[in-house]
Amino acid sequence: MSSIHDIASRSLSNFSSYNEPMLSYAIETVSMNKTSHG
Repeated sequence: MSSIHDIASRSLSNFSSYNEPMLSYAIETVSMNKTSHG
């Protein structure tokens, strides 16, 4: 049971570390679009 939990938490942390830059990039793009369009 603990091994399944370890795998799940590990994959979750990998998912977070992979998606954080993408999320900030998307937020930046949306912000730039808002400012450019007024």
